[in-house]
Amino acid sequence: MSDKNMAKEKSFTEGPVTYSLVMFALPVLGALILQAAYGAVDLLVVGRFGARQHAQRRKAHAVIQAIGRADRAHGVGHGAVLDQLGVKEVHLGRAD
Repeated sequence: MSDKNMAKEKSFTEGPVTYSLVMFALPVLGALILQAAYGAVDLLVVGRFGARQHAQRRKAHAVIQAIGRADRAHGVGHGAVLDQLGVKEVHLGRAD
């Protein structure tokens, strides 16, 4: 990483953390609000078709959630293994 990019990095281990933590959390909070709004609108639209379609949407949502959770668990597991092996930094597809 170049010196120019290093100067822009924020550290949660030095200095006051409140501002950095809030700035880090805002995009996550925004994404959660958008996801909730999408779910509400989807429920309203599908709800117009009837109970059977609503039940099918709930089943599909459960499957998608399970796939997402498995993917995140897989990523966390790989991170733990790499940490135990002593890998400091992994560059995927980038030529530095």
